[in-house]
Amino acid sequence: MALLYATDVGEAAWQRMVRDRVVAALGPGVGHASTTERTSALRAASLAAAVPRRATLAGAAALWVHGWGANDAAPRRIDVAVPRGCHPDPPPGYCAPWWQFVTDQSTCAAARTVGGVSVTDVGSALRSLLSKGDLGEAVEAAWWALAEGKIDRASGHAVIAS
Repeated sequence: MALLYATDVGEAAWQRMVRDRVVAALGPGVGHASTTERTSALRAASLAAAVPRRATLAGAAALWVHGWGANDAAPRRIDVAVPRGCHPDPPPGYCAPWWQFVTDQSTCAAARTVGGVSVTDVGSALRSLLSKGDLGEAVEAAWWALAEGKIDRASGHAVIAS
């Protein structure tokens, strides 16, 4: 994986490379060469600094890793799920309300590792987004998941009902 950080090249060079489309920004201060394919692993790795040990990426950020809005920059809001008993502080560079955690065993159990980051499945990410995110964004994500075959109709109903 070829991630490039603004701190690697300096802020002025970073801005110039993004402006000239040499670098495709994935999020604030992190990107990849514009000729590199934007894979799930690359998107997940770009969010690694936001996911503490034992935590799982959830909500809109997890859906972005799975491909929803994949050509856009990472969602500004980062939600993570942690097992019972964990109370992580926001990582450096992230602040509430743009970084939040919730204790959710089922979301953590439905996770798999993508690009070195624990990411929950599409159904759990949708459930998290529907309960805590923007409703319009959640409905758009649900339509995307159904249209792309990421979840089936029965799973979609189950997510909405929970």
